[in-house]
Amino acid sequence: MVGLIGFSIVASTQFVSAYEDNDIGFSYTIRPKYGNTNGDSRHRSTTNNNNMWKVSLDRSDEGKGTITTFWLEGLNWYTGDYWQASSTHDVHQHDPIGSGIYYYDYYTANNNGDDTEARLSAENNNYSTGYYNIYGHWDEETGVIKR
Repeated sequence: MVGLIGFSIVASTQFVSAYEDNDIGFSYTIRPKYGNTNGDSRHRSTTNNNNMWKVSLDRSDEGKGTITTFWLEGLNWYTGDYWQASSTHDVHQHDPIGSGIYYYDYYTANNNGDDTEARLSAENNNYSTGYYNIYGHWDEETGVIKR
């Protein structure tokens, strides 16, 4: 009986944490000429496309107030490739340096983001021949549902 109770607690904890709103840090080097940059994947367990993902562009070495384009990609289990799992979104660098406050932008996904490994992808929002670094936070699913 104790084993059954322990299993129930673990199972319910895992279910709740799947929709936990996290602030996962990232640092990317944005490539020139619209080159895509990707980070590590996280499991997006939801099949509700309206369970929003989020991103905060805290700092950009391109300059204060600049824009980087972000989108979500989901792993296609059959091909092993990542497919676009959301629309692209131009995100402004928000955070005044050193404030420690994250200003999130929330977005919906598409079916390529259903119950799969998801990763945040980014590129420069304009044609440039230079590299620059960005820093921020994101989460593949927040539990915030778009109505």
